[in-house]
Amino acid sequence: MDPNYLVYGRETLNTVPGRWFGRQKENSATAQTGHSKAEKSQPKRRIRPHNKSRRGCLNCKIRRVKVRLVAEVLFISYHRLNLPKCPENHPACENCQGKDLICVYPPGLRNDVQYLGDPARDVSSQQAYLQPRRKVADFTIADMCLLQHFITDAHPHLPVGNEHIYTRALPALTYKHEYVMHAILGLSSSHLALLTGSALPVEALRHRQRALRGLNEAMSQAPGEATDADAMLAACYILTFQSSYMPDGLSDYIMMLRGCGLVTTLMLQQNLHGSFSIDANSHIKYMEAQFGRFPTIDSRIASDGIRSLSLVKPLLKHPVEETIYQLLVDVLVSIEQSASCAAYVHLTNIMNEFITLPQCEVRHLLDPENQSSQVLMAHFLILLAILSPITSMEATNRLCNVPMVGMLSWVANIWTHMSGKMAERYLMWPKSVVETIRANTSRTGVLVDDVLVLIMNSPDKLLSQHGKAR
Repeated sequence: MDPNYLVYGRETLNTVPGRWFGRQKENSATAQTGHSKAEKSQPKRRIRPHNKSRRGCLNCKIRRVKVRLVAEVLFISYHRLNLPKCPENHPACENCQGKDLICVYPPGLRNDVQYLGDPARDVSSQQAYLQPRRKVADFTIADMCLLQHFITDAHPHLPVGNEHIYTRALPALTYKHEYVMHAILGLSSSHLALLTGSALPVEALRHRQRALRGLNEAMSQAPGEATDADAMLAACYILTFQSSYMPDGLSDYIMMLRGCGLVTTLMLQQNLHGSFSIDANSHIKYMEAQFGRFPTIDSRIASDGIRSLSLVKPLLKHPVEETIYQLLVDVLVSIEQSASCAAYVHLTNIMNEFITLPQCEVRHLLDPENQSSQVLMAHFLILLAILSPITSMEATNRLCNVPMVGMLSWVANIWTHMSGKMAERYLMWPKSVVETIRANTSRTGVLVDDVLVLIMNSPDKLLSQHGKAR
């Protein structure tokens, strides 16, 4: 066989069948003549040089590459993020100066003679760049999967009306506020563990510790701009939700709830209008549109709760205990009267009370040795479960995949710590509700949807013997 059989040069081109090129075989002389005429008639195209600069500093290059990778995972258009390019100021660019980083430009830019200085200076600057400096976390592909789970399933729904912030605006802030990324990964990991029934990963707690450390550092100084306040508020809510998934997270839950209120107040006082849409009464204003859709909860469940709380009243000694007691009664009475809207408003009053109480009074309520306050906290947690058909309206979608196993564990912990006749007398109703919910849930982790279906479809299972007799 001819070794040049598959080599198509000018001399062999005419021997190739015309059908290979999608045309009929034509006379070679005619083809050559037509080709030469076409070349003369068409002007040559000028190749326009690109205007992209390749002379940015190394820090800006790394930052843009990281954000591009995150954008690809989140299916976000990279160009819509409008990331600032390196301004290429010498000897240090404005981006590095603002972040207190050592600015180093890549060597070997032969066409940039005016910026080439002393070779000794170039070497020293590169050595300085390689020295240990502010540690930046290396996030893995597994972390990107957790980020995707956060965006699709695990993000908070509070503050109400701002759910889209967690899925659109917040991921773009993580490159500047690293502690927010750790908060996201911690919550997503905890949420995924409860859904799959696996043990809480150690990495989830590590992310939480790093997020708390970064949040404390950020809150130690006033936010410089609205995006800083957005990052602080988002981290507070994310850590609050993660606390609700932890078996021993009651104290953390209340403290992080207070952090949400603190940052919100700070944003309103300093007029920091960022991505979050909030004001003094934004929660109730937003929910007023949902009031007409609130379901009615069986009044007999509330009657059992009122009867249980009445036993606790003689134990109350501290003013804050009496305040919380009255707020709990207000919620239960509203449910008993089929006033779902009033019950929801009273529940938000309890939340606001936890946020605004002095620190010493909060410690009093959370003291595990204070039996009267622990009984009140157990009743409060049961109210959160009973009102889940109403509170689920806070989200754009039903909170079907939000775990409640953590909060139910808090009630069980209070029961176990108290035990004896004290627990049997004052915690019988909370304990009975928790056991009924667990008994009627087939999966390992109890979700809001499980509690919601039980309360709306099978309320008789939650009633005491006295309640069933009514």
